[in-house]
Amino acid sequence: MERIVCLLIFIVFNTTAQDEFIFWAELSNKNFILYHQKETISIAMTQSKNKNLEYACELIYTPKDLKTFLRDDFGMIDEERMTKLDKFNFLNTHKNELIDCFFNSKIDVKDFVKSEQAGAQSETYVRILPLRFTVEFHDNSAFIYYLK
Repeated sequence: MERIVCLLIFIVFNTTAQDEFIFWAELSNKNFILYHQKETISIAMTQSKNKNLEYACELIYTPKDLKTFLRDDFGMIDEERMTKLDKFNFLNTHKNELIDCFFNSKIDVKDFVKSEQAGAQSETYVRILPLRFTVEFHDNSAFIYYLK
């Protein structure tokens, strides 16, 4: 019985939320020197209702990306045969570029300044709040869209 439930969960997971991902990031600096940076991408477990897509950015393929993509009979990138894991791996290799894509989204900033006599210390924390996005693969690049 447990195997059937696990199999059903696996099938539902593979058929829904095919192209939806979640991104968030944290950046921290002390005295204007970056000491912590973390970007996280995860696969969405549920599909968004009433999708409203808004263009975020374009990711240009590297030669390594072009070697790993599946091709159709005409030599074009076959997005339909790409698995969720293939898309996830592509996005993970381009995490740093995704920060630039989503820097216009909802951001939480906290800044602290401590001053003692002649010295001052500054700490800044920047968080890109979790947001859903989707990716479309084309011939020369991938387009990233916000899901609103």
